[in-house]
Order: sequence, then C-alpha cells, then structure tokens
Amino acid sequence: MSIHHLLIVLGKRLNGNKLTAEGIGRVDALVEYLTAESNQQTAVAFCGGVTKGQTISEADAMHQYFRQLENQRAHPFSLGAILLEQLSTNTLENIQNLASEMIESGLFVRGQSVKVTFISHDYHLQRIFEIQSLMDEQGLLKVLVEKCSALGVNLQIKRHLDAHVAVPYPYQSTQGELFLLVDALTTYRVYLEGVSTGAFERDLESVRQKPEQLSLDALNIAKELVRGSSNFVLMDSLLPVLDRCIQQTSASADIKKVREYLALLDTNLTLLNRYLDPESDRTQRWWR
Repeated sequence: MSIHHLLIVLGKRLNGNKLTAEGIGRVDALVEYLTAESNQQTAVAFCGGVTKGQTISEADAMHQYFRQLENQRAHPFSLGAILLEQLSTNTLENIQNLASEMIESGLFVRGQSVKVTFISHDYHLQRIFEIQSLMDEQGLLKVLVEKCSALGVNLQIKRHLDAHVAVPYPYQSTQGELFLLVDALTTYRVYLEGVSTGAFERDLESVRQKPEQLSLDALNIAKELVRGSSNFVLMDSLLPVLDRCIQQTSASADIKKVREYLALLDTNLTLLNRYLDPESDRTQRWWR
C-alpha cells in the first residue's frame, strides 16, 4: 500500500503540556476534513516537538486529542498511516524533520506523486505561501519538495491558501491584532536571512521591495494601535527598533551590517511574538 494524500498538521506551542485554542482548532479542522474525506491512501502527519517548559511534544498532544475525538465516533477514520514529527521547535524544523520522517517511514514509493494538504491557522499558512511566492529560494515548501524529490517522491503542493485547511485566527482583540502585525515582519526577516547566506542570485532591490513594503505597512498600523496606550509599553518601545532594522538594511547595505540587524530583528521578533501571543505561558521564563 502507498500513500497518495498527506495531511500535515503544523504544530503550535503547548501551555502547561496542554493544547491551546490554536492547537485544538487545528485538530478540530482535521477531524472535520477527514469526516468528509478519509481512506487507506491518506496519511496524517502531526508536527511539533517538546518546547521549553513542556514535557510532551506538540505532535503527541495533538495526536492524543485526535484519538479522543475519533473515539467519540461510531467508527474510526480509515487512514493509511499516522506520522508524528516530534523533534522540531519551529515551522522550519517542522518541514525539515517531516521530510526525514516521510523518507524513513517507507510509506512513499519511488516514482509516485503525493498530494499535500496543510492544516494550520490562516495567518500561519498565509506567511508560508507569501514567503514562497516572493522568495522561492527561502521557502519552506521548497525544502520539503526537494528532500522528497531526492527519494523519487513527487509532492504536489498547491501554493495558495484556498487549497489547504486554513483555520480562522481565534483572537479578535488589540493584542491579537498586534500579534498578527508583528508576525507579518517574518517575511522581512526571511529576506535578511537569504541575504546573509547569499541565497539570492537576483537583483536584491527587486527581492527586497515587497517584504519591505509589507513590514513597514504592518509597523505603521501597529504604531497607531499602541499610540497613547499604557497596555503595550514594551511594544511601543520596540517599534522604532524594528523600523530601524528595516530602514538600515537597504539592498546596498554591507553584509556585516545586514547580519547585525538580522540578529537584532530576530531577537526582538521572538520576544514580541511571545509577549503578544494571547496563548503564551506566563509561568515560564520565555525571554532570551
């Protein structure tokens, strides 16, 4: 038996070893999808390792919840296999390690084509496809496709949101909006990573243009949201730093300067991601 359709459920940090609303939402969406379409040629992959402060993996927690929901049904789902990728701590590692899991599983036959459907939240998938569209050299999907291609397995991944299961972001608050705006700067960080490693053979000005625009637009909206507010003091103080990281890394910037600002941008995006995420575990030390 070979697998012809792979559903990939991307991980989300746990809180106290438990799934958050985002993690639950992704598994709920999987169950809804499988209720309409499941068969012996379909496999499910849960992604996500053990992050700081937790003792079980995101993949294991999602799998356990999936089994609970499945047990409530009259009949179990008809699936060819379930894979658990339990070593990653971010989306990049999700994809890299999943490719290895797929290759080692023996479920995929050389020369076959496999349809891939991602399941995650809308903002998460939008960022993955946005980066792939603007900077294919840096895209996560390219990593997955190339690793599997080396085995002889041809992955069919449509590169637009409508072809996948995009779960609506559940937090409609100012904090939730700021979290999404900061996440939008990920695209520019990926651009700087590509410059730092020499990934781009194209004209840098043309590569940089759209990531820069998206990031500055997000920063401008964030500035309006926090202006005069006492609830997001850290955000207010770091917005000028993020702005400087973008403004000081023009296409003609010295590579040493680019790497310095990349380190600064990465550190502050990580900090703000945890600071603004409504699901962050405040009982653990999460800052660097």
